[in-house]
Amino acid sequence: MLLPTGAGAPGTIPTPGVEVQGAGWSPEGKRVLYVAASPGRPSRVYVQDLAGGAPRARTPEGVGGWAVSPDGKFVAGRDEDQRAFLFPVDGGEPLSLPGIAPGEVIVRFDGAGTGLFLFSRALPLRIFRYDIGSGRRETWSEITIADPAGVEQFNRVVLTPDGKSYAYTFFRALSSLYVVQGLK
Repeated sequence: MLLPTGAGAPGTIPTPGVEVQGAGWSPEGKRVLYVAASPGRPSRVYVQDLAGGAPRARTPEGVGGWAVSPDGKFVAGRDEDQRAFLFPVDGGEPLSLPGIAPGEVIVRFDGAGTGLFLFSRALPLRIFRYDIGSGRRETWSEITIADPAGVEQFNRVVLTPDGKSYAYTFFRALSSLYVVQGLK
């Protein structure tokens, strides 16, 4: 569903035969990219022009954990074996991204499109910048929660393109232990 932020009528984007799991805009705003799956099939990334036309699969089945490059030409994602790749949005062979660990989550491209921000779900929260050209990585930020009691993992991290501002969510499980004596 497309809802205007000003004047205009709402519209829909037809996604026949697939269930959309997450979506985002291309940088120029003329296409939408989304992760979707056909019934009984693994997910993949599709691109669809807003002017019309059918959705076009742009990754193999099983790809998730995706981010769109600032120029809209690539999608960074992981295959079913947790290997990271850059998939060309307009078709072509994917480019392997060695050095990204299986447990790391792809957050987004940096503002220049030359690197990716990643995070590890473990405590403390570590955000890494991965250089696409060299495969080098560096710790970009480390965030410690003031009260880590019951924090099991980080679920999501959202970053600005320069990586200086962020928001995150985490899962916390707290419980209480009671000792009861004298029961008969």
